[in-house]
Amino acid sequence: MIFCAVALLIILFNWVNEGPPPAVGDPTSYLTYGRFRQLLFPLLTVITVNAFLDTSRLRKLFFAGFGMFWLAIYITRGLMVLTFLEVFFVFAMTTKISRRKLYLLSLGGVAVIIAGATLIGNIRTAHAVFLAFLQIREKYVDWPMASLWLTSYVSIPLSNLCWMLKTIPYHGPTFAFVYPLLPSFLAPVDPHLAIHSDLRIIDGASTYLSEYVLDFSYLGAYIPNILIGSASAWVVERGLPRQFLVSAIFLTCISFICFSDMFAPLSTLIQVLIQSVVQKRCLHWEPVTPGEV
Repeated sequence: MIFCAVALLIILFNWVNEGPPPAVGDPTSYLTYGRFRQLLFPLLTVITVNAFLDTSRLRKLFFAGFGMFWLAIYITRGLMVLTFLEVFFVFAMTTKISRRKLYLLSLGGVAVIIAGATLIGNIRTAHAVFLAFLQIREKYVDWPMASLWLTSYVSIPLSNLCWMLKTIPYHGPTFAFVYPLLPSFLAPVDPHLAIHSDLRIIDGASTYLSEYVLDFSYLGAYIPNILIGSASAWVVERGLPRQFLVSAIFLTCISFICFSDMFAPLSTLIQVLIQSVVQKRCLHWEPVTPGEV
């Protein structure tokens, strides 16, 4: 309830100062609308994820619906996908159902995510604009938008990263990769803004390595993977199952590495801190059987 109250205060503050959220007002403002987004979005994600740990079906439905509703109203398609993934990982680490049923639920979840992402994508980006911007070939324009969105989301970031490594001259580190850890009002201007604005960079997505590559060239593609591998070892050896809420965040970030770096943003750090406190103060863990909380 405390998280919901804080989230509502931020939502009301933004509504009073900037008008209704993007889904109700101007859908094109989804990237710039509102203040305190770095706090609001992790709160909504935490509310949704933790709702599925509640024993009451009514409370579970209410809190999960509350979080997802406002994420949708703010047209945060990427965050909605991340939230679904985090819910799945928490569920997978705490459930006793068989692996076969878990795999079937996974396939169903993927279908829901693709359908939801496509629906929101169609709301915020007109069909004709999408086809023209990505220069979709004539023989593919009649394909379902779900398949076009999915194909573009996987192929474009990899293409952008390869282009950066091949053509961008390396001038030394700027440490711009730490800027996402700063509050938005303190973050300096991105020194790589001109590169990200280059017409050869499509849709701005260049996998989780783009900022590190721009700062450290090929070394920037090597070191982050060493760190992620080390963190993965910690999750396997010590994070599970005791720290399953924090582990779910890490696994979700890994699932999104094809698109962008979800490890670095301040919103991720805030979510880790919140879930660490929730895990320690609000949940009782007993090592009776694997996967039981």
